Amino acid sequence: GILMVFAAWFDRVGPRSSSLTRGFLIPGAILGILTAPILLAPDFGATAVILAIAGTIFLAAGTRISHLGIGLVAAVSGLAVLILGDAHRLNRVKDFWQGIAGEGGAQAHQTVQSINAFVIGGPFGVGLSNSIQKYRYLPEAHTDFIYAIAGEELGLPASIGIILLFAGILFGGTWIAFHARDRFGRFMGLGLTILLCFEAGFNIGMVMGCLPTKGLALPFLSYGGSSLLASMIAVGLLLNIARHNGLADDQPPSAMRNALRRI
Repeated sequence: GILMVFAAWFDRVGPRSSSLTRGFLIPGAILGILTAPILLAPDFGATAVILAIAGTIFLAAGTRISHLGIGLVAAVSGLAVLILGDAHRLNRVKDFWQGIAGEGGAQAHQTVQSINAFVIGGPFGVGLSNSIQKYRYLPEAHTDFIYAIAGEELGLPASIGIILLFAGILFGGTWIAFHARDRFGRFMGLGLTILLCFEAGFNIGMVMGCLPTKGLALPFLSYGGSSLLASMIAVGLLLNIARHNGLADDQPPSAMRNALRRI
């Protein structure tokens, strides 16, 4: 919903996206109104995804870099105030910094156990379904930390393969977006691509101990019907944009496609 709001707004604004009022202040106010309830919930993961999508659309629409810089400073300042003003959030940040050293609370424990999964798996893994960490050593092994289990069981080929798959989605989605017939399709394509790839990148960074633990699933792989449904809808919308671009019809129909048409 938020993606469609910004895509429609910048499609309507057109070349005036570089102006301070129409290109930054008004959409920035809309962004603040839409994300404030989510941020106060608090759900920093969903807020980060929304900000990443919005920032990408702002940039693609032609918003000035100086305006985006002001927005970035405001967002970071607001985030710092929320973290420093709440002991629980501050402790989670401290746990993240202390996690690699083996010190800290539950969040550090998750990070350490996640990294241990890759160490146990080694270059080639321990074999499918032979994971040790998923048996109560690594919390949320089937959801947020499924990437660690894939690395433990299937080794480096699976770890790199998953990254390459999402890199392919990033390339393909960006290609579809920039070949869209109109600005709305371009912004929708970019937003959907960032939705999938930002979540994947954040999840992998979190599992590797590079980012704080946050409830962002790995699209298509983490357990959960809602996450899978959202990811499939995003891919379906991207394919629909490609179809209207004519990209899906560049190749002659295959024999299977002709057979399905006769049914």
